[in-house]
Amino acid sequence: MTDPPTDLFMQAVEEGLAGNTESVLRILDRIVDEHGVPMLGGVIAGLGQIAAHALARLRPLGHGDMWATQSLVPNLDDQDPGDLFAARYVVATANGDNDTASALLRTEFAHAEPERIHQIVMGTFGLAISLLRLVPTDTDR
Repeated sequence: MTDPPTDLFMQAVEEGLAGNTESVLRILDRIVDEHGVPMLGGVIAGLGQIAAHALARLRPLGHGDMWATQSLVPNLDDQDPGDLFAARYVVATANGDNDTASALLRTEFAHAEPERIHQIVMGTFGLAISLLRLVPTDTDR
């Protein structure tokens, strides 16, 4: 039976929060097997939204303020391509710059090899989960 991609996505996020990387990888493989590689673009978009909401909760910006890539990932020149993509994509999403976020995603998927797709998915997944873990929960208060 095929699970809806949203259910699989939420399972992957839950497993990521629990620190179960192997489970996350199995779920992402299942998403590809059941729904195709292009669905990973939807996974990245969902992760971008999660990260953007986490950023807004962690440090709300004032009117006219914007996030900068360097605020999420220091030493940009030393980052692997997946982490660099993740920072740029999440910043574009958090800043409400949907045109840039879409262009980044389209560019990666248009020419990327499977290893590159893996890097950008896992880089975005790692950034979103690490930001989500920083957000205080009701039990933290």
